[in-house]
Amino acid sequence: APPRESDASRTVIRAPGRLTGGKSDVLLGTADLMPSLLSLMGVGHLTPGAAQGRDLSAAMAGASSSRPDAQLYVPVALPGWDARGIRTAEHTYVIEQTDEGRIERLYERSRDRFQLRNVANHRPALTRQLRRRLTAELEAVGDPWRDTAALDAPRPRRYVPARAMVAD
Repeated sequence: APPRESDASRTVIRAPGRLTGGKSDVLLGTADLMPSLLSLMGVGHLTPGAAQGRDLSAAMAGASSSRPDAQLYVPVALPGWDARGIRTAEHTYVIEQTDEGRIERLYERSRDRFQLRNVANHRPALTRQLRRRLTAELEAVGDPWRDTAALDAPRPRRYVPARAMVAD
């Protein structure tokens, strides 16, 4: 399971005249950094069209209407292990892929701060809901994992992390 520290990193941003000082709980994913920072610098129009993240500069400035209710979790793949997940204000849902197969994990952070108790089997409706949400987020960014609904598909003989796949 992803440690809490890896799915919610602290980010310090200084943007005089654009952001007031303080703490924010905006669910800002790694892919959202570039478009948000470019916008805060006043050059949001330079954001490449192929950028996968969202411009969350308005949410960072305090606009409640533009606050996302989830962030995509895409850790660095390791040999024999990779994962994708989604983090909401209350839950962390992760699909892990290992050489042995796939594992779904669901954590209720308000009750399990350190994400030690996987409740995916005890909360099937919420697990399905978050899997659909993760699938939509992965589809939106064109991630190779976007077919998360295929959890019961035959397992590959040897797993190759998405980042290691190269087209000839």
